[in-house]
Amino acid sequence: MKKIRHFVKQSFNKDSFTPFYQPIICAESDKIAHFEALARVCDGDTCVSAATFIDYLVETERIIDLDKVILEKK
Repeated sequence: MKKIRHFVKQSFNKDSFTPFYQPIICAESDKIAHFEALARVCDGDTCVSAATFIDYLVETERIIDLDKVILEKK
């Protein structure tokens, strides 16, 4: 948990959260209905999936901070 806490703190400080947009396809029309933003932490060519840190953010109620960061990046 200590490593995750440090990783998240650094990611917020470095502003290294990056949104990746994934299309959601309508099953009836086979067209894009909307998109979802998936958060990643990127440093150079390396990106870390939210699966690494999302539980920590939810438990510590910092998930709202991540939402704000992702929304600001559009």
